[in-house]
Amino acid sequence: MNPHFTFKSITSYSKLLLGAAICFSSCENPGDLPEPHATSAVNKVQTANSLGTKTFYGPATPLGQGVAKAWVSTDKQGNPLSVGITVSEHAVEALLKGQGHDHQSFTLKLPKQGEKTLYNHIVLDWNPMGHPAPGIYDLPHFDLHAYMISEEERMAIVPMAPFDANGQISFDDRPSPLFIPKDYALDPGIVPAMGAHWLDQMAPELNGETFTQTYIYGSYKGEFIFHEPMFTVAYLKDLKQKSNPFASYAIKQPESYQKAGYYPMEYSFTYNPTPGEYIISLDKLVYKN
Repeated sequence: MNPHFTFKSITSYSKLLLGAAICFSSCENPGDLPEPHATSAVNKVQTANSLGTKTFYGPATPLGQGVAKAWVSTDKQGNPLSVGITVSEHAVEALLKGQGHDHQSFTLKLPKQGEKTLYNHIVLDWNPMGHPAPGIYDLPHFDLHAYMISEEERMAIVPMAPFDANGQISFDDRPSPLFIPKDYALDPGIVPAMGAHWLDQMAPELNGETFTQTYIYGSYKGEFIFHEPMFTVAYLKDLKQKSNPFASYAIKQPESYQKAGYYPMEYSFTYNPTPGEYIISLDKLVYKN
């Protein structure tokens, strides 16, 4: 999501969706949300090595006083297993100490092995003051957009205001309900060079809890075009302090998929003390027709 495009309160909109039956899927209790898996970060690496997986990195992008890199992990046959980014701890600290309050975007190019994935490129957005909705997402955080379209296509996306001149909700063309994950509802409006955002109505931050991390889907003109883990700096710092600095979460899936490809079943966060970096990844890629 983007701080330069103002939305109405997501909380109010969530209530409107439910009241008007706009939301396409049934809702669960917030307590039914998946807890992070307790797999050790060390075990994760050891398991990967034992399976003969390889990780390929794209070019390093300067970020703060460090770098960020996109990467792809594959099995012995070259099929993708995970896609993600690695960010220097120094980069995060430098951004926090920066004097400016401006949003920054960093485009991370995938290695050649990324051609087998759904993704064309990754954009890491830094939001030092957060962004709308006030009281929910206005905390310092990162947005990781994994785009399934080219940079040229992304930059051609034009904005749409959340409400029209008559005060009615504006909607871009929606994907078929078959392609919409359970519990996800469309946030009104389109962010330029980004798209429309679909929010999990069962996410803790939309049910009275403090925002830490969440997972968003993005669409444009009826097509899902990005997958987005969104996470606060506070969440990363808390992760670093844990004896097992790793957490993985299940991704809610649609009934059907718009195009064939390797889709992530989970997303995860890891802190690696040596050399001091955060790893955010889309994991357990499964081929779907």
